[in-house]
Amino acid sequence: MEIQVDAVPTAVHTSTHPQHTPETFKPLLSKLISSPSSFSRSDAVLAFEHLLDPTSTYPSQIGSFLTALHLSGREADDDVLAGGAEVLRRHAILVDVPPEQAASGKDRVVVDIVGTGGDGHDTYNVSTTAAIVAAGAGAR
Repeated sequence: MEIQVDAVPTAVHTSTHPQHTPETFKPLLSKLISSPSSFSRSDAVLAFEHLLDPTSTYPSQIGSFLTALHLSGREADDDVLAGGAEVLRRHAILVDVPPEQAASGKDRVVVDIVGTGGDGHDTYNVSTTAAIVAAGAGAR
């Protein structure tokens, strides 16, 4: 599935889902806390949709959600991961590299830095830092 984006996102954001609010996030958080085994893929999809819209949750709700995911052991669950990946793919911004640049290798404008974001051992994450530096230098 290809997603075409016509404009670069700006700092000003309005809700893409007006029906998603901190109030509609509360039942999802409550379900995850009170009955984690019944938190389904569709619940995860809806929760991640809320998380990607800055007007749909309070910071305290985000922290509570992530903590509940961890404490419930659901953070690595297939349904939760698949639901999160589905939402992230839907919201991804594709990098448009003209075919002639991609094929020739000249004037490379895209840098692919692959990293997990951490290894869980409190080590310094070089790949994440490299991505931030590359983006700051104008890489796409």
